Amino acid sequence: MNLRLLAIGKITNSKYISIFDHYLKNIIVINKRVGITNFEIVEINKSNDKNTNSRKEKEYEVLVKKINLPDSINILLDEKGKSFTTKEFKSMLEKYLNEPKSEINFIIGGPDGSSNSLKKIADETISLSKMTLPHLMARVFLMEQLYRSLSILINHPYHRD
Repeated sequence: MNLRLLAIGKITNSKYISIFDHYLKNIIVINKRVGITNFEIVEINKSNDKNTNSRKEKEYEVLVKKINLPDSINILLDEKGKSFTTKEFKSMLEKYLNEPKSEINFIIGGPDGSSNSLKKIADETISLSKMTLPHLMARVFLMEQLYRSLSILINHPYHRD
């Protein structure tokens, strides 16, 4: 199973890079123990279109080319999505890791949100918080929860009840 984070926008020259990389390295160390053969970060340039709806649609068109739709589970992060506790998030991830598909994609739209087209291909829409999070902080938060959930799955002591 491939686990992928697809995000509109790139982390460049940000204080978030070192935190993001910390969780990325930790995930790579344990991912094979839960059946993840590859963990990949796919960053997609933000569109420069001035019209918000057109911009979101153009970002979708680039993003969808990076996804094998018939063989993927697509989880869209959206502030209006379903909220999870850490254990519920772990259970969702575990369920999808046991699916016969070849990839799980966590998708973070651009600063203006996601297009309706992107919402239609999502198997699940989740929220990291009821609060609005800065785009880069949402990425770091997702990485931490992925690492925490994978740690729970392998009984690693990172997560404590």
